[in-house]
Order: sequence, then structure tokens, then C-alpha cells
Amino acid sequence: MNEGKMKQLVKTKAKETGLPPQQLYGLFAMEQLLIKLNDSPYKDHLILKGGYVLATTLGLDRRATRDLDTTVRGFHLDKEKMEEIADFITQSNQKASQFELVGIKETREAFDYNGYELKLLYINGKARFPISVDFTTGEDLLDVEELEVIPSLFDTSVELTFPRYPLEQIIADKWYTTLAYGKEGDTNSRMKDLYDLHVLSKSYDTIDYSYVVEAVKKTMTQKNNHITPDEYDSIINFLQSSEQQKLTWKNYQRLYPFARELQFNDVMESVKWISNQLEASLGK
Repeated sequence: MNEGKMKQLVKTKAKETGLPPQQLYGLFAMEQLLIKLNDSPYKDHLILKGGYVLATTLGLDRRATRDLDTTVRGFHLDKEKMEEIADFITQSNQKASQFELVGIKETREAFDYNGYELKLLYINGKARFPISVDFTTGEDLLDVEELEVIPSLFDTSVELTFPRYPLEQIIADKWYTTLAYGKEGDTNSRMKDLYDLHVLSKSYDTIDYSYVVEAVKKTMTQKNNHITPDEYDSIINFLQSSEQQKLTWKNYQRLYPFARELQFNDVMESVKWISNQLEASLGK
């Protein structure tokens, strides 16, 4: 897709979603990267997760993201492997767009498993947009489907297939992160986790919360940080009554139009509802 068509497409999406064009250009660049990786020897080894999965699942009118996150399986992740992946991504082709490597940074030096951030510059004509991709490994996950169709955010003629986190894994990660931070205090700024938990609990009645419990147990064991069921309500009530959290939520609303009509108290009630489902599943 040439620069002119890209700009027109982003302009249209900005009107439809209320998202700033700069963020949409970043999302467009991420999609172009996935199009390239879709025809690579790495695609079966890259499990998509996080905000990009939710953006493609819920739609840009309900979710956006600034980063692309993946978990690696099936090969050892080290600096040499990252350089190999970067070499593939930055290979030139006959298309108008291409990528340049900005840098590779190790992000999990203190962990047993490596993680890396790959910084790239997406180039289309005279347009240039920076993006970052996180690669992690070693997570103990629920079973992941071999390949799933990942809907395109910008071009319905494009079909991408990658392994991706199941929604139960996403809920487990976000719920655990919310409570783990809340156990320590009320300075957590990850309002996107609260938003995601609210929207997923309201949008999907097929979520199997026994699988969410299984994923939470795996995460707690791996991180060696256990939160007991009798702590759930006290942590959530603490966060729900926090003026700091309410202010942080208002700041999030100003940035993201899809959150502007949601009241903080209603969002926290959804987090509490999820906790109740987990407790019920634990009691089975």
C-alpha cells in the first residue's frame, strides 16, 4: 500500500474511531510488520498477546494499543536470534514500505528467561513511524491453538494467521497484575487492564473461568507471589475507593475515547465480578 492510500485510510479510521492519527499510523505499521512475519519461518513460534490481540478482537472503536507483544515458543531466544529476526524484517522488497532497525534491548535481565524489545522504523514513501515489539519467553501458559485468523485492522483483503493468547489467558494476566499491584499500593497506572477486564466480562459469555483460574495459578506459581481468595475483595475495595486510582482513570479516559463513558466504579464492579467467578470456580 503506497503512502497516499495509507494516509487516506488512517484519516478515515481517525474519523470513525476518534483515535489520534499518530496512534493509528503506529497500528498500521504493526499490521505491516505482521504481514511480513506472516510469510516467515518465525510465525508459528510467535504467540500474539496483549493489546494488539484485543484491538483485533474488539475493534479499534473499543481498543487500541501502542505496542506489539509476543511470547516466543519453540526456539531459544537470545541476542543472536533477535538479530536474525531483525535481519529478516529489514530485508528490502519490491513494495513501497520497509523497516529499518533502530535497536535491540534486553528487557528481562533479572529473569530466568530472556526478553527483548525490538525498536523499528516503518518507512512508507516519505512517512516514517517508530514502533516497538516485545519478545518474551518462558511463560507457563494455557494451551494455545496452533494458528488462528487475526482480523486485519485496516485491510479486509489481508488474512493473517498466528498463534495467540486465548481470552482466558489475557483475563488471568490482567486480573493477576491488577491485584498484585493493588496488594502493594494504589499507584498502578495500568488502567488499560481495568478497562480490558470490564469490556471482556461484558462482551463474552463464553469465557471459561475455570481456565482463568488455571492460568492464574500458573502465573502465581511462576512469579512466586500468591494471592489468596480471602484477599480478593479487600484489595479490590481498596483500589475502588482510592482517589489516586480514580484520578488515573480520568487521565486514561482523556486519552482514549472508547473509555470516556465508563464510570470507574462500574469498571471496578466488573473486576469484582470476575473475582467472584474465580472464587466460584475454585470452590467446584
